Amino acid sequence: MTIYNDKELEIVRAITVQTLLGLDNRGRRTSIKCPIHNERSASFVIYPDGDFNCYGCGVNGQNALDLLMLMGYTFPDAVEYLLQHR
Repeated sequence: MTIYNDKELEIVRAITVQTLLGLDNRGRRTSIKCPIHNERSASFVIYPDGDFNCYGCGVNGQNALDLLMLMGYTFPDAVEYLLQHR
């Protein structure tokens, strides 16, 4: 079992969905196709404060860690991914 220090967890929680998805649209509400399910129109909304919500499948969260866990990553795998790709 991996134990993460407070600094690592603080870094991971600060990574936004915009950063994870490579979007450069700070300060604006953005709609894209959902990374969780297949769809034809953009129903995945990322708000300026970093929260996200998909109006198609209902997933929601506050940061990149939440999104990765919704995509099927375990907590340790999601943390490691974000620490390596920040």
